Amino acid sequence: MTASPYSRTAALVGASAIAAMLVAAAPAAPAPSPGRWLGSASTAAGTGLSPAAVAARVDAPAAWRAGATGAGVDVAVVDTGIARVPGLDSPGQVLRGFDAAGGARGDAYGHGTVMAGLIAGRGGQAEGVAPGARLVDVRLSGRAGAVSATDIVRGIDWTVGHAHTGGRNIRVLNLSAGVPAGAPGAAAVQAAARRAVAAGIVVVAAAGNSGAGAPVDAPAADAAVIAVGATGSTGLLAATSTGDATRAPDLLAPGERILGLRSPGSALAAQHPQALIGTRWLRGSGTSHATAVVSGAVAVLLSARPDLTPDQVKALLVGTSSPVVAGVPVGQADVAAALAATAAPAGVRGSASTTIGDDAHTAGYGAGWRGSGWRGAGWRGAGWRGAGWRGAGWRGAGWRGAGWRGAGWRGAGWRGAGWRGAGWRGAGWRGAGWRGAGWRGAGWRGAGWRGAGWRGAGWRGAGWRGAGWRGAGWRGAGWR
Repeated sequence: MTASPYSRTAALVGASAIAAMLVAAAPAAPAPSPGRWLGSASTAAGTGLSPAAVAARVDAPAAWRAGATGAGVDVAVVDTGIARVPGLDSPGQVLRGFDAAGGARGDAYGHGTVMAGLIAGRGGQAEGVAPGARLVDVRLSGRAGAVSATDIVRGIDWTVGHAHTGGRNIRVLNLSAGVPAGAPGAAAVQAAARRAVAAGIVVVAAAGNSGAGAPVDAPAADAAVIAVGATGSTGLLAATSTGDATRAPDLLAPGERILGLRSPGSALAAQHPQALIGTRWLRGSGTSHATAVVSGAVAVLLSARPDLTPDQVKALLVGTSSPVVAGVPVGQADVAAALAATAAPAGVRGSASTTIGDDAHTAGYGAGWRGSGWRGAGWRGAGWRGAGWRGAGWRGAGWRGAGWRGAGWRGAGWRGAGWRGAGWRGAGWRGAGWRGAGWRGAGWRGAGWRGAGWRGAGWRGAGWRGAGWRGAGWRGAGWR
């Protein structure tokens, strides 16, 4: 799958614009399910996509071949439980965690087992996105499938408190559930998610299944979380909550007609006999499934790069996503592309009022960068304070990095220590040195010039060592 950076959109866009694009791209949605788990059984004709087929859709096998399978990473599945069925029954594959339901362990409702298989199922068609990862069973509900905001908070907080106890290494929390925006408990769920992110856990949550124009559910509504929408055979899945002026999904993943591992005798299996495929599958659709896919992608990424922070993981996945709907700057996760991107922004996060792609984030994505290096394909942020840039293009408002190695520059100002790009089209230069192939900026105020040619409007540098000059004026200290 070819990586297509999030940032290839022609202009900086806010959450309201992205939500509008998603609304326009979404087909008519069915009435939302009254349940809080954001996946439903599907009875449509045809078979569906197995976990292995879903993993292939997000290019996970290429990451496996590179040695990244999720090994060493534990994923907390905050759900209805995990049944030890084939594909989820390897020794040590599923670890016991918090249990709000009580009674016998397992998955009496049937939702959590589906998600677990998509994340880290093993063997044949049951192979999930991160087959090397371990799963931590954080069970919130029993056979009825009912879950409260209080239970979600308890499950998240247990995960934070036990992330690195008892031999666990929980780096990812999958929450294929949500509380409607503005509902009682929504704020508490979002606060719990922020605590998890602050503890170094990547929280991946479903955007919701309320359809075009609907607000994103909590905790996905919080910008610290990776909010996931679902794709289908024709683009965006109709049920996906596309968000509003405050928040839109960050990332998409397959979520239509997905074959999940079935918990024998579960409530979902009993309620939807037409969704039973063969002897082991339960077919369903929704942002729940898409969320599990992204959680698997996160585990794969962290197995290769355990030093990444939650914000960096989010930036990598968003920045290397592949477009699904023309003109919509929210792409589908591409595991191999994220793995191949050798650096990631530090401190990247959306805000409560904007979403990824907007240049007004309060916490960093688009607004500023303070990492050691960037090797992305494009940047449209307001400022950069990293040590080096190796991207293909820059369209930010300012540069304050130590070095530049990109193919092109279109920023408003430059304060870096060195330039090694192919071309400069910025409004001004205030760097310590220039080593580019050509200059076409409006003014130069650097300490030295060593480029092959100059075509600027004016020069005010301390020294010049270029091969040719075509500027309108010269105020430099010397010419060589």
